[in-house]
Amino acid sequence: MLPTRLAAALAVLAGAAAFSPQAMAAGTDGSSPLKAAADAYRSAYPELSAAQAATAAAEQPARKALYASVPLSQYGGAWYDAPSDTVHINTTTQTAADAAEARARELDVHVVTRVVSRTFADLQRQADTQRASNENVGIDVKTNRVVTAAPNSAVVEDACTARNQCDTSVRAGIRVWRGTQGVNICSVGFTGRDYSTNYRWMILAGHCSNGALVTWGTWNGTIGPMIASLNSGAVDAAAVLINDPAYSGQAGGQIYRDVAYGGTVRVDAAADLLTDMTVGDTVCLSANTTELNGPNYCGVLGSISDPAVRGMARIDGMDACGGDSGGGWYGLSGSTRTAYGIHSRSNSTCHAAGGDSWFTPWASVKSSLVPGVDIET
Repeated sequence: MLPTRLAAALAVLAGAAAFSPQAMAAGTDGSSPLKAAADAYRSAYPELSAAQAATAAAEQPARKALYASVPLSQYGGAWYDAPSDTVHINTTTQTAADAAEARARELDVHVVTRVVSRTFADLQRQADTQRASNENVGIDVKTNRVVTAAPNSAVVEDACTARNQCDTSVRAGIRVWRGTQGVNICSVGFTGRDYSTNYRWMILAGHCSNGALVTWGTWNGTIGPMIASLNSGAVDAAAVLINDPAYSGQAGGQIYRDVAYGGTVRVDAAADLLTDMTVGDTVCLSANTTELNGPNYCGVLGSISDPAVRGMARIDGMDACGGDSGGGWYGLSGSTRTAYGIHSRSNSTCHAAGGDSWFTPWASVKSSLVPGVDIET
């Protein structure tokens, strides 16, 4: 009998044609989340066979369960190496390492553990401190250290004036205008709510803002004023107060996905901590400015804190385009979609094979800009 995870992997390929050149350029979040994840792995790791990519996709929920089993007080970071189908976990005690290996056996996941001196929280605090004087600071979980790098000059902010909209609700990925209707500059990340005040917020990229109290809207609808923005270090985010009655009372928690790809889907959870994200995760972008009815493309999380780009999270294998700034990156694990962060920038190309993108993790947006706000799910 086939192992459960291998059977699930092969099911991804059943009834599907061989991977096309378009699929190799980037995965897409369509009717089959497993195929979307498999396409994303092949985009980020072209050397993978179709079967290997399908296995990597099918295993992802088990890997997430493994990461979650390690206490944060002893967690030194983790990453998934798709070509070898191996999870690597750093812990600060041998006891935690042994427990992770035992849990991996239960989940049928191949794991390699290593005892390190610093927790991920220690690394995060050190990086945040150093970034005050040098924004090009990041975290290398593989070596368990904070690193600096020369800035990546090929990266550009993805803001421009192109994106088709709907105005039935404020949701991740739709195009928004600022100041004057038709001045479409960026995309929506996620909606959030401060449950102590019941105020509702639209979160997007900080570099999209041209000043406080400027009115923002979508298509024929007004959303509300820009209240706060920050574009410094690892944080490129802004918050617009949703005060138009057409939107302020809506429940939210939606991700735009064109009807041709299955229609709008829910935000199931939010990565409130950086440790909720792991290198090797499949991650998709709700924004797609250049294809008005196109898919949500997916890639693989290559770094949680890339020193070459201000300590932002990096996506491998998915090159976003101008106008995608502000859009929501979400983890795709099985059929679960978790809000990971707000799109900031990418390579200077657009949807080029092998390109990369960068985003501000939601955990950093929440702690630095909107501490009382929770992503709507």
